[in-house]
Amino acid sequence: VVQQEDAAGNPLEGWIPVFVCSLAFPGVKCPLHIFEPRYRLMLRRCLQSGGRSFGMCLPREASAPGQGHFEDVGTLLRIESCKFTPDGRSAADCIGTSRFRVLQRGERDGYAIARVEVIADEPDEEAAAGSLPEAPGSKPEASGSKPEERASNPKEGASKPEE
Repeated sequence: VVQQEDAAGNPLEGWIPVFVCSLAFPGVKCPLHIFEPRYRLMLRRCLQSGGRSFGMCLPREASAPGQGHFEDVGTLLRIESCKFTPDGRSAADCIGTSRFRVLQRGERDGYAIARVEVIADEPDEEAAAGSLPEAPGSKPEASGSKPEERASNPKEGASKPEE
């Protein structure tokens, strides 16, 4: 978690910068092209702090009074590498690490910040038990022969041209 500062410069625990942009998922790479000045500043601060992480949330279509301009659930991203261009833009290679729920919203120098709690994903019981349905044709016996037999007989499974 990246520390933010209050008006006096004192660190605020549990606050992270939030990039309001797109949808990201834990365990999935998320390459970003950063060009807006506020997000360039955010990225620089993330790298300088050593935390190398920030949140990403989808923008909210229409905000009711008291709601923020981004969704209540997002994904923490870790910056794996970052290349800066001479004009200040950057290409950041990030990966999702975990989901989070927004508890409180704020703003710092034009970009969103939030106090968040990490959402612990529970393992999918069906997937863990191996009870998910098989895709059609995914089992070797579906074609009537074993994989090694199909490999030795290339004509098996091929259809004949209609005469």
